[in-house]
Amino acid sequence: MATIPASVKFIRSVRLLKPRHLRAGFLRALPDGCRLLLVGDPGQLPPIQFGLVLHALVKRPEIPSVVLTKVYRQTEATGIPAVAGAIRSGRLPELPDTLDATSGGAALIPRGEVTTDQIVDVVADLGGFKEDLRIVCAVKAGSAGTEALNARFHDIFAVGKRRHPTRRLAEGEPVMFLKNDYQLGLRNGSLGRITGIEDAKVAVDFDGTEVELSGYGLDDLALAYAITVHKAQGSSFRKVVIPIQKTRLLDRSPVYTAITRATDLTVMVGAGETLRQALERDARAERRETALGTLLGEGD
Repeated sequence: MATIPASVKFIRSVRLLKPRHLRAGFLRALPDGCRLLLVGDPGQLPPIQFGLVLHALVKRPEIPSVVLTKVYRQTEATGIPAVAGAIRSGRLPELPDTLDATSGGAALIPRGEVTTDQIVDVVADLGGFKEDLRIVCAVKAGSAGTEALNARFHDIFAVGKRRHPTRRLAEGEPVMFLKNDYQLGLRNGSLGRITGIEDAKVAVDFDGTEVELSGYGLDDLALAYAITVHKAQGSSFRKVVIPIQKTRLLDRSPVYTAITRATDLTVMVGAGETLRQALERDARAERRETALGTLLGEGD
């Protein structure tokens, strides 16, 4: 009988874990003598699930850590790294209030209660919605949340396109897969574009891999003109538009995370005072209560 490699056993054991047990189970599954390297940015959004592992561990002086300071996603010339650094520390830097889609950079377009039509206008000023642009929102609901924006852009771009008979999907539209499907080779947050619709079947190109979905399989497919900051966290785009809405979820961590998704140009749309108040709030990670620090002997 063939021996199952330890790496395969480890992967199988991790896949069986429930989300709330993932980190503890992951560590238990590591073989003796294994070395663990955690890579992340504690200034970005904290985990959705329970716990705050990375944030707690980087505060422990006995655990070796290295801070990477060189930015590779954006160049200094764009100004995005400097703006992101200020926002990460809770400060609102001086920002232009006009767009320059050709030179890049960061801007804040002042508006009152930001609306879908205002975001549509900004996207039009940037050359229209293309693959290199994404709208990144703090929330799904509201006048400029992902749900309203995706519906509005669908109404604009689906005109004259082949559409699905029962769902708000049309050829050429950007979409996102919403769960991990190991058989299809897709992950929660995989971005793609609809390449064809035939009867009730939808063909989607996910980064060069074409997948055909139908029936209940379409329940895990959503429009992705606008995506939440959490879903965008592992992606980058040349241009990013960020609606600034009044919401308790808006603080410096989602703004910082959203801004750093852009490589060339990041545009915030909304009231400057709303943004300032959000940045003055402590990041949600700082407000989350966990026991990990205590268990590790915090304060010893």
